Amino acid sequence: MRRSLSVFTAWASVLGGVLVLPGCATTPHLNGGAAADDSITSFAAGVPSAAAASYQTYVRILGANQVQRNTVVITTRPVAAYQSGEDILDLASPDGVSNYIASAFPRQPIERVLLKNDDGRVFKRLRLAAVERVSPSVNASAATFARGQHIDVPPPGVTIDPSVKPEANAETSRDEKTAAVVSVAEALIDQPYIWGHNVDRGMRGFDSGNFVAYVYHHALGYRMSGSSHAQWNNVGVTVPIWDMQKGDLLIFEDGRHVGIYLGNNEMIQAGGGLGAVGVVSLGPESYWGKQLTTVRRLY
Repeated sequence: MRRSLSVFTAWASVLGGVLVLPGCATTPHLNGGAAADDSITSFAAGVPSAAAASYQTYVRILGANQVQRNTVVITTRPVAAYQSGEDILDLASPDGVSNYIASAFPRQPIERVLLKNDDGRVFKRLRLAAVERVSPSVNASAATFARGQHIDVPPPGVTIDPSVKPEANAETSRDEKTAAVVSVAEALIDQPYIWGHNVDRGMRGFDSGNFVAYVYHHALGYRMSGSSHAQWNNVGVTVPIWDMQKGDLLIFEDGRHVGIYLGNNEMIQAGGGLGAVGVVSLGPESYWGKQLTTVRRLY
């Protein structure tokens, strides 16, 4: 059954001092995808070895506070691996924490993240690579871009993955590529939301950046970052919002959230208040319609 949210009533809840708006999104990304002060396998540094051995990588985010200009403390509680939702984070993912930070603290130069248990013990320290400017390549044609303009294959921020057999390739028409993107995306409706997850990595469900990466990967053979902040930084060619076309990448507030345009004022995405992959309205009076800041074309 198609999961959708046609009329969005903006809501927010205060979690540990940070205002969390619906939607995922992703990220001052981790250096090299997962740079940190210690490895995932030993992330419970300072915790007795027995506790570290049994420590779960799935956690519920209880709250987050920006304690300095570039530092955030996230309070968590371990949960079972079957849990999902827009407050569930998999610490074993290379981009789960960074995608959450991009969503909860958009346009903030966050470089350090401390993860602590609900008893106050810090068990993980991460250093993020803050990206505050868009790559010149994505805006090179923005001022003169017109409907039908040629886009190089692959577009900026993308490589072709020869190991997959996409539904459409470089030689197919734009309409066939669009049909492939929509087909792959809609087949994922109701997949659960988990920060940092991507089915391509053998995981269950997606966050918004990883959902977009998976769709273009299997529809067109494109390989790109699963970080929504990195997607904002360097993926695709910027086009005017008024020229938005089905299959375009939609970006909200520097990668706080991302999705794919379906036409008819609808976007398919992971999260966005749904807790899963689904469709939300982009109408002029809708929540997400008012939040849209960037449109990128990838083919």
